[in-house]
Amino acid sequence: MKTSAKLLICGAMACLAMAIGLQVAHASGPIGVYARIDKVTLKPATDKPQFIRIDGVFSVKGDNAGTYSAPQPGYVYFTLLADRRELALNEWNDLKSVQPGVVIGLGSVWEGPAQVHVRKTSEPEANPDPYPMGNGLVRMNASNAHAKALFDYK
Repeated sequence: MKTSAKLLICGAMACLAMAIGLQVAHASGPIGVYARIDKVTLKPATDKPQFIRIDGVFSVKGDNAGTYSAPQPGYVYFTLLADRRELALNEWNDLKSVQPGVVIGLGSVWEGPAQVHVRKTSEPEANPDPYPMGNGLVRMNASNAHAKALFDYK
């Protein structure tokens, strides 16, 4: 095979691999919510939860995928979605085991609610957001700028 034909085939294969890789990356994508967790409560009961309340400090995606809020203290309140119930319950069990002060990322900027509502601790638990899925739970370290802002929040 001539060198130019080999280069053309290799170039086409590289373009195809990049296109497939872009689609896979888009399926999960950047984190939707960064959370420094203080407390996790499953409701109405730990063994059969329908809702989860996560108290702590949060940085959530803004209206644009690349923007995030400044750290906000309070809580987020989520409900299960029927089509992802088992996967969400697995994540909720993992969240229950997170030690206070740890920063995790959850959800995806491409899946879940347009924006997660961070509530003041004095607000009643009403109108829960759908639990955001997409990336699983990601334990963050201080090298991530969003996590550093949460670690440093007083």
